[in-house]
Amino acid sequence: MNIETIKVPVEYSIITTSDWTQFEIVEGGYWQDLQVEYIEGKERLTHDIIPSDKSIRIDKNDGDETLVIISAKGILNIRKDFRHSQLKYKISKGDVRATKVVVTARRKQPVSFLNEGTIDGNSLNTRPYFSPAQDYLPNFKKDRVFIVHGRDTNQAFRLNKFLNKHKVDAITLDDLADEGKTIMEQIEYVKNNVSYAFAILTPDDVGCLKEDVDKITTGLKSAPKEALSKVLEHLQGRARQNVWFELGLFIGALGRENICLLKQKSLEEIPSDLHGVLRKEFENNVDETFHEIQDELLGM
Repeated sequence: MNIETIKVPVEYSIITTSDWTQFEIVEGGYWQDLQVEYIEGKERLTHDIIPSDKSIRIDKNDGDETLVIISAKGILNIRKDFRHSQLKYKISKGDVRATKVVVTARRKQPVSFLNEGTIDGNSLNTRPYFSPAQDYLPNFKKDRVFIVHGRDTNQAFRLNKFLNKHKVDAITLDDLADEGKTIMEQIEYVKNNVSYAFAILTPDDVGCLKEDVDKITTGLKSAPKEALSKVLEHLQGRARQNVWFELGLFIGALGRENICLLKQKSLEEIPSDLHGVLRKEFENNVDETFHEIQDELLGM
């Protein structure tokens, strides 16, 4: 789709006893990379659920009113022209009275979409649910923003300066350490005072798998220089371990939907557990991501 959008992580929970259900996003955006988790009743489904970019459909045998609960997590692409408007959802198939949908956007309270009746008494023409787009976007003016970074402090300085320019209060772990807070106190502070975190991922370390080293050196024990040369060829840039540690703390404290990764392109390796977290990439300086941050996250 050639439509300018703002990408935000989101989670939907669908609870239904209807023998078939279809939940749709009608206006304002579309979904990307939705992953379905079966919470209850998977064995009652006639086939696996494969969401499209606009709908999620649940099918059971005719007349089966067994409870089914699923969770669908992924990226919601909000059209930029709907930033200050409302998204429109709809339960378009099945018994809408037997279906409830709960959407969780960022750290805000979950919102339930309940049956709001029909239009002109037509059971096939159910009323849509309106959901303000601002509910899905971070509020940087309310709480502080955290910056996780490695050895390349220049990138952190550039990001901090940019955020301050837009009246966003940004801090780092060093700032809290300077205040004499212990690690546990720092985590507690983050939970209560920080709404969002940027993690700058730069290739400050190098490394590779031990099994790769073993394969290279097994047949070259009598040629250590050649073995060393081949090992060096396999080394890849990696972010420092403290960056991954801090990032894990923030994902636990804030939720992955409140994290943005700013990854330098020369950093080839990133843990698979972080797939789905909002990510921006830059070649040389983090400044290259500022127009996206300003447009998508700061709402300017």
